[in-house]
Amino acid sequence: MPDITLIITAILSSSVIISIVNAIANRSRVKADTTSVLVEKALQTNEEIDKRFHKLYETLKKDYEDKCLECDKYEKKLAECQEKSSYYVSLLIQHGISFRRFDE
Repeated sequence: MPDITLIITAILSSSVIISIVNAIANRSRVKADTTSVLVEKALQTNEEIDKRFHKLYETLKKDYEDKCLECDKYEKKLAECQEKSSYYVSLLIQHGISFRRFDE
């Protein structure tokens, strides 16, 4: 049975990224120093998510070696989660670019 803690942690980490993106989007309420801290935290969180997804994937793969269809289903779900995570990281990058333009 896969470790449910890993799944919950991955979901919570994704929601941290979402809240950071929302905070950056409302930059009138976020000062520059706070923004840099938030971006740094988001990058660290993304690295943690990658590690957790990898660990979760390996756990699921090991648990379902004899059930290829189940394994494929979980691989697809993990790929979807990773895609969402990458999307929010790209949003952070885009906001960083607009901050640079805004400051100039």
